[in-house]
Amino acid sequence: YQRRVRGKNFFVLATSNAVFCRLFFPWTPNSDWTINFSDEEITLLAVGNSFVAVSTSKSFLRIFSRSGVQQQVFKIEGMVSMVTSGPLLAIVQHRCVTPFSLVLTILDCQERKTLIHENTMPISPTQRIRWLGFCSKIFYFLDDDGTMYALNQFRSDLDYCGLWTVVLE
Repeated sequence: YQRRVRGKNFFVLATSNAVFCRLFFPWTPNSDWTINFSDEEITLLAVGNSFVAVSTSKSFLRIFSRSGVQQQVFKIEGMVSMVTSGPLLAIVQHRCVTPFSLVLTILDCQERKTLIHENTMPISPTQRIRWLGFCSKIFYFLDDDGTMYALNQFRSDLDYCGLWTVVLE
């Protein structure tokens, strides 16, 4: 397997064109599932608390339930990375426009809502993202200069909601 992701309730293994899922606490004896992609290659894989997100070479983002039922298929160009926390799925995309930009989209896969849509990330063309993730529903990323940014758009009681804040330089 080329990709392996462990979630709270299950783990997922993937080859270039197949996804295998095994639940840690299955409800039935035959709860494992496999999805084969005949004309697509798997490019990214992420696991939430009750879903599996698969990005493919056709720029499709496929969201599966933990039982293997495909819930959504989105066409999202330029996906670079994905990360999850509980029901949240963050997608970083490369925008093929001048000037260079990376944008962030955050989905709530449980509520089936878009929380953030294509928020431009404060990173220059010469920098790379070294790490990204969530903590207490706040999205963070670290660039290769060692600067960490936070975007808190989930709690409207915070000042400067929706702006990127430097939390470490």
